[in-house]
Amino acid sequence: MSTTKEFLTRFNQAWADQDIDTIVNSVTDDVHFRMATDDKGIHGKEAFATWIGEMSNADYKMQLTTERFFISGDEALLSGRMHMTERDGSEREFCFCDLYTLRDNKVSAMVSYFMNPASEDGCPATN
Repeated sequence: MSTTKEFLTRFNQAWADQDIDTIVNSVTDDVHFRMATDDKGIHGKEAFATWIGEMSNADYKMQLTTERFFISGDEALLSGRMHMTERDGSEREFCFCDLYTLRDNKVSAMVSYFMNPASEDGCPATN
């Protein structure tokens, strides 16, 4: 039996590796996944598996760096950066923060905050 931290580390690495089987097998049948900007999200393992399959793109090579990890009971938070290299060599970086609810050693709910730091405003400058 792995710890929650080990489980979520493997789960997040599966996103970077585009390992759809590991991702889908790590969620409950009634999983609720949503991006923070989407109030409705995706409900159920079948709909989630379809969505994750459509999101997969072998043209991207991804590297994941975890920066923060917090666990409290059946809730966890993981944040970090995802570096993506496209087939043409162009590169992009994204920051993420994922909030998890866990049940029976699987993800039952996930809210993902995902942003491109190159296109988002940071804190306002102070004088």
